[in-house]
Order: sequence, then C-alpha cells, then structure tokens
Amino acid sequence: MTAPLFYWNEKHSKSQPRILELCYSITAGKTVSPLPQGADSLYSFDTITQAQLDAYTGTASEFAAASFDATSMGTDAFGGVVRMSGSPSLYAQGFSLMKMEAKLMSGTGFGTIAERGALGATGLTASTLESACSMSTLGNFGFKLLLSGLDALTSGLIIVRFYWISK
Repeated sequence: MTAPLFYWNEKHSKSQPRILELCYSITAGKTVSPLPQGADSLYSFDTITQAQLDAYTGTASEFAAASFDATSMGTDAFGGVVRMSGSPSLYAQGFSLMKMEAKLMSGTGFGTIAERGALGATGLTASTLESACSMSTLGNFGFKLLLSGLDALTSGLIIVRFYWISK
C-alpha cells in the first residue's frame, strides 16, 4: 500500500486532473450496457432531445439539443451527458474539463482498437458530427464520439475518460 502524496507546492494539487472513466459494453448493434451497471450517464447512438437532456440533468437547456441532433448523432456516433452530482445538477463538482480520451475495443480479445480525443475548451458544436466534449456552466460534462465502424459492431467495449479539475 502506498501512502497518499501531498504536494509541497500547492499549485500542483489544483492543476493535476482527476480522471473519470466510463465503460460501455457493446451488446448488439447500436446497443450498450454500462460497466458497472448503474454508472451514471445519459448516452445514445441517436438523437437526444431537449426533454431528455433536461430530465436527466434536472435543469433547463443546460446542454443544447442541437449538439445531439440527427446530424451530430449520425453514422458511427455515440454521445451523451454525465451528471457530476445528484439530481438536479445544481451543485456539480466540475470546475474545468481539460480533455476527453475515448477508446473503442473490438474483435478477438479486443485487439482492434480505435482512439479519439478532444480538448474540453473546444466544446460541442451544434449540428456537427465530431468527437468533442464540453463542461456546462453548472459543471456537468457533455460528449460526442465519432468512431469509424461503430454502428456495425455487435460486441466490444467503449471507454471514455474525462480529465477534469474539481471546484
């Protein structure tokens, strides 16, 4: 067992990101199951409506549905929202979202790997098929992934890592 490390320079402790990892097991074409069960996120391969976004976050228009419209969630897209607190999300933990890394593992022994990434400062673009991430003004995360061949997979693993700084 390793003892916790406390930085002597206080600037390091506020500049080192935490990592939130979400895993989704692909169980059929355009169907996933979170690993472990109960991991909290709203996710989809298809359009996510404003009503769905608002119901999940417990807020009004925290994320624009245009970021998850039919164009944004087109062929080989996967995306969603991660609530960083309980419901509603008025007191989320996020202060800064630095980047997102995503990995798609498929094939025998998950030997076929495709990776994508995005900077948090770039944000989500409305009606754009892209790999991107953003943090809302309330500290919750939105993400979209564009991974070639994703829609055709019937098994595999999607891993999404968010590198973020807490309030």
